[in-house]
Amino acid sequence: PKTYAVVTGQQPGLFCGPLYTIYKAISAIVLSERLSGREHSLVPIFWNASEDHDISEVDCITLF
Repeated sequence: PKTYAVVTGQQPGLFCGPLYTIYKAISAIVLSERLSGREHSLVPIFWNASEDHDISEVDCITLF
């Protein structure tokens, strides 16, 4: 069968917690399972975008 990918990723957040990142990874897994069939299969791919070298994006936090 043909194989396709469900691709998603997330930059981990220091102060927003890991829940959104975990949710996106699980969503990719569930979606790939639901859409796979006899003629094609889907595999989940999650990219953890943790290689950010831009210090200006993480040098402050705003609390509401």
